[in-house]
Amino acid sequence: MKIKTLNTAVLAALCLTFVGQVAAQDKRPERTLYVLPRIGASNYLGDNDRNPFDFNDYKGGKLPYSAALELGYQFTPYFAIGGSYQIADYPTINGNESFTDYSRRHTANLKLRLTAGARRATFAPFLELGGGVSTGLTKRGTADLGSSSFGDQDLAFGPVGGLGFDVALNDRTSLILGAYTNMTFPDKAIDADDVTRRGRANRQGEFDFISHAGVGLKLNFRSAFTAVDVIAIDGPTTLETNQTGTFTATTNDDAATQPIEYRWDFGDGSTGTGLLATHAYTRAGTYTVTFNASNDGSMDMASMTVTVTNPPVPAAVISLTSNPAGTACANQPVSFTSNARGDAPVTYSWNFGDGGTGTGATASHTFTTPGTYTVTLNTSNASGSDSRTLTLTVNDCTVSDQCANITELNSAFFGSNSSTLTEAGRMALMENVEVLRGCPNLRVRLEGFAGPGERNAQQLAEDRARAVMQFYTDNGISAANMTMMGMGAAEATTSKKDDTSQFRRVDSIPVR
Repeated sequence: MKIKTLNTAVLAALCLTFVGQVAAQDKRPERTLYVLPRIGASNYLGDNDRNPFDFNDYKGGKLPYSAALELGYQFTPYFAIGGSYQIADYPTINGNESFTDYSRRHTANLKLRLTAGARRATFAPFLELGGGVSTGLTKRGTADLGSSSFGDQDLAFGPVGGLGFDVALNDRTSLILGAYTNMTFPDKAIDADDVTRRGRANRQGEFDFISHAGVGLKLNFRSAFTAVDVIAIDGPTTLETNQTGTFTATTNDDAATQPIEYRWDFGDGSTGTGLLATHAYTRAGTYTVTFNASNDGSMDMASMTVTVTNPPVPAAVISLTSNPAGTACANQPVSFTSNARGDAPVTYSWNFGDGGTGTGATASHTFTTPGTYTVTLNTSNASGSDSRTLTLTVNDCTVSDQCANITELNSAFFGSNSSTLTEAGRMALMENVEVLRGCPNLRVRLEGFAGPGERNAQQLAEDRARAVMQFYTDNGISAANMTMMGMGAAEATTSKKDDTSQFRRVDSIPVR
């Protein structure tokens, strides 16, 4: 048997290209069914005395065509298993003109395909290995040296191999260029070599080759896998605590294989999903924001840093007081105290309403002329400013004859075991307030008493004195002009007459 081989240079070129090319995008799918129709030219590489490329000698002017349909499953871009059915005409089979035969053969193959560089390369060489069965219909014929009859069925079995190129056209389709050969047993199944013709002995037990080369279009049922790629992420690099920031990511979601999962990690234990997410930090600090994108088989990520600071606190005046409060005496110093908040440094500016000014959180000023003045405090820092005012009445505190003659003020009386002012007690104290307002230099000592038999006499006496002092301050009398003490249980004799209710009292005693 004469065996014809493929061009050695072509084989060498195919082998040298079995190297994967690196590219940015997958070219071929995986885990998918495919269909592959092919057409091409056949070639009988078995026993004959003719040149298989001499078309003028093909018996009956037949064309050496082949057509095949392959169905298979692509496990990975590199590995597939398929089954094919092929019909081909081999005009040079039984090329002796003394024979009448059918040269058309039907071949079924089961094979695996190994493709190098299939994931990345546009031009990817492949190798096919497998096995198959071939059959053809023959008729009775007459040879030069006798006659013989052939069987109606001529089955041949044997391995199959092929080499070629897979050219990726898009993510679903490839152009297949290949050459394939079936080694067939027994030899007589293809060309009846067991018949003695032209003086050749019986060569039963040898084998033949039937081959074809052509082009096919491989159609995959799904697209090639495309890895997800995080192109960029964007968001604020600085935030204040409790300020909401918006973070966005850009990926190749229009090209990557779906589904794609997106996940944000904001670095403080909080997470988010989607290409857009919002987040607010509750504590100051520096955080790493990480974005992850993944699909079935790939993952990519990007990160950025966010610095979180506490928001600025503008200057604000919380409180403003004076001592004495409400009223003061001309030519006597008045102390002013403020309570302000805000990011340091905070500046303080006082305007006392009489042309005088001051600085600092506290200030002291002496008014020389009686009158009513509006005292203003302005505070400021880098984040803002604030102001607050108070009104102070300044009196001429020169002691008049009337004030000098005051030796006694009204006492306030309480119910049994009570430190709550009665309505009668409030009215009595209000008369005292009018006197004290008119005599701002008059000081008062408050003495609280408990009656015989009252519980916790000392504590009750102090609570009654404290209640009277609170009444005075609520009505504009400076606390600096008063002293307070609890006298405990009153003695049996008292300057106050009437019944024992006179023991349950607070005396306001003028002091100079």
